[in-house]
Formats: sequence, C-alpha cells, structure tokens
Amino acid sequence: MSYILFLGFRLAIYQQPPTFRLYCNNNFLDEFSIRTKPNKIINFGYDILSNDFLKLYKQNRSLLDYKGDWNFLPRNFNNFFHKDINWKIFEIDANIFKSKENHNLLLEVRNDDNNFTNGFMTKNTLFSLCLAYCVPKHYLSNLQLLFEEYVSFKLITRKTHLDVSSIKIDYKTRKSGLFDILGFNLLEQTNYQNNQLLTWHPNNNRKKKIVERFSWIGESGHFNLNFSNEILMLTKNTYQKYGLTDQILMGLANKYNLYANQ
Repeated sequence: MSYILFLGFRLAIYQQPPTFRLYCNNNFLDEFSIRTKPNKIINFGYDILSNDFLKLYKQNRSLLDYKGDWNFLPRNFNNFFHKDINWKIFEIDANIFKSKENHNLLLEVRNDDNNFTNGFMTKNTLFSLCLAYCVPKHYLSNLQLLFEEYVSFKLITRKTHLDVSSIKIDYKTRKSGLFDILGFNLLEQTNYQNNQLLTWHPNNNRKKKIVERFSWIGESGHFNLNFSNEILMLTKNTYQKYGLTDQILMGLANKYNLYANQ
C-alpha cells in the first residue's frame, strides 16, 4: 500500500524560484523548484477550485451525494483547480507511516531572491502553500469506493442517534477534512476574525510567525506540519471527527490519474 502526497503552491517570481526540501517522518523525499515565468501579478484570492468546476458542481450537487457519480462532468474534463496553482505529487510507501500514531511533514524553503540593497527591498520572490493532502493510492484509482464507504459510515452512525446531541455530530463544524494535512495544522482561533492560521518558522533563529493560510511568504524558513494517523484512514471514528472535502478529492483523483498516465 502507498499514499499520494499532493502539494499545491502559488508563486510570484522575481528572478529565481524558491528551492524546497521535503521530509516525512525524518525521511528525505525530494528537493525541488517550481519553474514558472516571472510574474508581477499576484492573485491575493483564496480560490482553490476553478470557477468552471464549481459551477458544474453546484448545478449537479444533488446527483453526486457522495456516490462518485461524475456523469455531470464533460468527457475529459480536467479543469478542477485554479490555474494559478502549481503542483508537486509524491508517492510515499506505507512503511513510512508504520507503527506511528503521529507524523511530521517538514517543508524547508530557501527563498533569498530579492533586490535588497542598502537596507531597502522593493522586489522579491513570493510563495504560498495552498494545499497539502495525503491520500491512500487505492482511493484515487477508485474514488467511488471512498464515497461509498463514507456513505455507509454515515448510515451506520445515524442509526445510533438516540437524542439531539448525537444527531449534532453529523452537522458540527470539523477542524479539517480527512487526508488534509494543512487543515489539520490550523491553529485554534481566539478572536481573529475567523481567519485560518498557520505557524511559519523563519530562518536565522528568528521567532516563529503566525500567518494566515494562503499568506504570501518572501523569505527562507520552514513549515513543520504535524498530523495524526487518523486523518490517513476512513473509519467509523474518523468519519465522526473529520469531514470529507469531496470537491478537492475529485480534483486530486483527476490530478493523480493524469500524473500516473504520463
């Protein structure tokens, strides 16, 4: 068994792209850069999914109902995600997660591309980590299986509802979705206008920073993302604790199948 790790970035390049080094549970996975053309226009939006897909999804949502019915999508539809997002996809052997309840994804970033001169800087390269998902490979090859299992746990849970408090389990706001590593690391919020917050660690022993999700970062440092073994599997218990972002998973399954067929 193996898992597929998806990382989605936005980049605004001055001259050179950042260099990323990726580790999972202290295992080195890769060093990479994402090559894009220098870009002076920065999209400050929070969009992950494309408008084309969202329009089709909203029009046909009742037909899907977590059954994996993609019939509402045009044949060979590939436009799931916003065009500004750049992707890196990795296959991770299940042994990396074996015999551990908690895991760590370390993303080191070297980003020193700027025009800093005499204490002033007006241009630099920026990046934003938009998405980090780790999904069992067999679900990506057969997404309908995942949706059917999810529905079965939903039905089992609802049969056990004996009072109002137990019914609320299905409607509560969950911290993150299954397989969503970045979402699992969102900080508990206290009067911060409901923004989604993450911890960023700058280099040179500077203090860690609390940044908004989708923030643009123009320096070197690292994200240290911890996550539980629970979010890597769908069970009755994890169904009750985490949601299932079917829109994202449909797009990731499409990304994986394109990647696998290259």
